[in-house]
Amino acid sequence: SSGEDWDYLCTIQSMEKEEVILKVISENESIKELPGNITLYQGLPKSDKMDYIVQKAVELGVQGIYPMAAEHCVVQYDPAKRKARRERWQKIALEAAKQCGRGVVPIVEPIESLASILAGIDPDTIVMMLYEGQAAQGLKQALAEKPGKNYLLLIGPEGGFSAKEVALCENHGVTVVTMGPRILRTETAGVAGISLVQS
Repeated sequence: SSGEDWDYLCTIQSMEKEEVILKVISENESIKELPGNITLYQGLPKSDKMDYIVQKAVELGVQGIYPMAAEHCVVQYDPAKRKARRERWQKIALEAAKQCGRGVVPIVEPIESLASILAGIDPDTIVMMLYEGQAAQGLKQALAEKPGKNYLLLIGPEGGFSAKEVALCENHGVTVVTMGPRILRTETAGVAGISLVQS
């Protein structure tokens, strides 16, 4: 896999200490990608939970991952730590893409605020906020009512989204949905949400 949506069958022509030269025998467009795009915006969790979230999101086929600084995020990274964390998460995304044979390596973007995320959303993208509070409908029902090709999932951190953040999303036309009567861990909510959209 090239990491750019193509798979190549190659033979090794030569190997050096820091370089391998390959000869391309055949090339084919990758068939491992989803027919649509799913982007995950994940509220920054505590400890190393983001490592797991990135790995599983890539395995499930997301196109991009945006770590999100939400109001209830406990972790606060200085610029140097943000850079180091992003590099770590991108490496995990690369390894996960290799492991499952994807032709695309999803990009882990810089940490953003919810407000900046909402300001830059493409109008053709269907945006769903997974909320553990009161929501008019479930994710499955919302997906049936709003079929599309480009989906963006907003997942809160351990403390969930604040009432202010929910109102901000509603004002931007985001569909606020529930995952059911049980409150899921943040690392479970993303995996469950991506799986439902994928299906």
